[in-house]
Amino acid sequence: MNPASGTYPISLPALGLGLLIGLLIAWLILSLALHISARVIVSKKKRFGQAMAGSLLSVIVLILFSGILFPIGLIIALLLVILILKYIYNVDFARAFVLAIVAFIVLLVILFILAIILALFALTFNFFPFFFLPG
Repeated sequence: MNPASGTYPISLPALGLGLLIGLLIAWLILSLALHISARVIVSKKKRFGQAMAGSLLSVIVLILFSGILFPIGLIIALLLVILILKYIYNVDFARAFVLAIVAFIVLLVILFILAIILALFALTFNFFPFFFLPG
């Protein structure tokens, strides 16, 4: 650590590995939210692999289309996400729309619970890895 600047030296491969691990964890959390909502909305016999495929394709579509003419591209991306869910889970358009909304709500609940757990962990063990706290 450089005491003058309060920063930690990190290599680019370590940064890339951390980014890859973070993306995989985010993908798993998003897939879990989609899987839970699909089991509730669609059927009890849906596989986690379907949720992983649906969440990966949805994120790719959102990244590709949301930057194109912002409001129109985002609407097109959301419609494509609903069509992806319609195709993967073999449901009608309305049920795919409800599935997308419920998956988003479940994702928010999961992220809220994870935030509480991480905050309690940080407070319990006085562990704040993202801040340099002198003293």
